[in-house]
Amino acid sequence: MLLAGFARADVTPTQGAPKIGNLAFHVGVRADGALFARIAALDDGRTRLVIAALDALSVGAAVVARIRAELPGAHVMVSATHTHASGALVRCGEVEADGAYQDRVVAAVVSAAADAIAQMRPAELATARTMEASLPHNRRVVQRDGTVRTHGTLAEPEALWIEGPIDPELTVIAIRDRERGSPLGCLVNFTLHPTDHGDDDVFSAGWPGMLAARLEATGMPETVFLNGALGDVHPMDPTRGGAMPSMSTISSRLAAHVTGVLSELAYRDEVSLSAVSTHVELPFRALDGRQSRGEQRFGDDDLYDRMIAAVEREVAAEGTQAAEVQALGIGRHLLVGMPGELFAALGLAVKQAAYPRRALVVGLANGMVGYVPTREAFQRGGYEATLSTVSKLAPEAGEQLVRAAASLTPRPPDVEPNRPARRDDT
Repeated sequence: MLLAGFARADVTPTQGAPKIGNLAFHVGVRADGALFARIAALDDGRTRLVIAALDALSVGAAVVARIRAELPGAHVMVSATHTHASGALVRCGEVEADGAYQDRVVAAVVSAAADAIAQMRPAELATARTMEASLPHNRRVVQRDGTVRTHGTLAEPEALWIEGPIDPELTVIAIRDRERGSPLGCLVNFTLHPTDHGDDDVFSAGWPGMLAARLEATGMPETVFLNGALGDVHPMDPTRGGAMPSMSTISSRLAAHVTGVLSELAYRDEVSLSAVSTHVELPFRALDGRQSRGEQRFGDDDLYDRMIAAVEREVAAEGTQAAEVQALGIGRHLLVGMPGELFAALGLAVKQAAYPRRALVVGLANGMVGYVPTREAFQRGGYEATLSTVSKLAPEAGEQLVRAAASLTPRPPDVEPNRPARRDDT
């Protein structure tokens, strides 16, 4: 029998605290609403899962380890919604991690997880998916010389085409009280950058926070939002001169999708859970100064010089980048946690490799290794492939992460690769 519980904790940074969202130094002086850590706890009698989503740019592996140490007996995934207007939970560009804020977030997540576990009750679960292809756009525009301009537009004279795919799949895992039939909460997986308030003095949960608030107003008590492989996926539309919808527009459209599928679900109370993970050592890229092709810096040279020096020290000290890949099974679905900003093509490769299981890629989970472009993207450059503290891995790192994920989701021997999946929502 499935048990489930949900909880949240307020993690809004204090006025005057450092803020991260881009490479420059910012201080937050106000918040446009609360930032939360939202928790789902699931237990099938054999396996207990705790899934935490933080309104944060990203979360470091050391913070995840501290949270897990306080929750023995549970398989814990900690992810970030990737709002670009959060407290300094990690280092980013000019901003160092805020140790006091880390302590506060760890305590908040542990307390909320304990509350979610304490509130677990007999539950039913259902899943559904739909497609939303009008909001996400691949933000990398290939130029006539073969390089890429991140946040370019097709209106520019040297633009030729948009480099890569998007992932338009929106998946909802809804959970309700088995006895009362009332909703307990849901998990929502979608792939899209939330960049609002990234360059000002406002703390914000961005459109993921607004999405949760909209769903709460319709009767969904908690929404644990899990972002995907969003490294090159953004709401800015290069086909319309870089036009970008507002937080309100994005959240309202996604909320409409979620409420639409919720009305059609078939619930079950017998759902098996599982958890497995693996650790890989990813290679750092060659540290040969400024690249000769496609370099694109979002900041001045002094900033990049300092970031490159920091990468050089990290490489000398560590040799490789440690990374965890985790797969939490919920019926036919797998939450595949990846510790960085993977490009959409890599996330789609994970989904294909997991077939006939339904993989949902959870980016920015259990650590942060920076951008993870495809091997081909490195040949064209662009911001995400330009050496810095947020782009330091070798071109083969993405393929290594995909292989690690595939090793956690082996294909059953009796399944033909191209055979359509059997219809089974859970």
